[in-house]
Amino acid sequence: MAGTGPELARLQALVSELGISAAVRFAGRIDNADIPRLYASADCMLNPSTVDNMPISILEAFASGVPVISTDAGGIPDMVEDRLSAQLVPVGDEARMAREALRVLGDRNLAGSMRTAGIEAATRYAWPTVRDQWLNLYRRLAATRGTR
Repeated sequence: MAGTGPELARLQALVSELGISAAVRFAGRIDNADIPRLYASADCMLNPSTVDNMPISILEAFASGVPVISTDAGGIPDMVEDRLSAQLVPVGDEARMAREALRVLGDRNLAGSMRTAGIEAATRYAWPTVRDQWLNLYRRLAATRGTR
């Protein structure tokens, strides 16, 4: 588990209480240089956000070929394709998130297709693609302004 926050102590206690300490690692804050190594060690990525517009962590997971299970908070459904590049669950439905994670972890074909779709999805957010979109928008706006 990467990151820190107000739930860290509660989550650490829960992991201990459930007796799964050997299976869960609390990595804390991750330096940018170490993020690729974290994703390389991951079997899937869970994003339990309750509010989010466009989490970079989903794009990082996509680019790293890590299957994503996320809530459908905010703009997340606009950046992923449910049941293709990611598995979306309703905000606050922890049981369903757990079921989806277990399903992805237990189905190599599903995980593989999600990896492929995620890598493809990440290319839509790569700078060369985004740069061209911005330049095209500026050109259209400039052309529109010139016709007035």
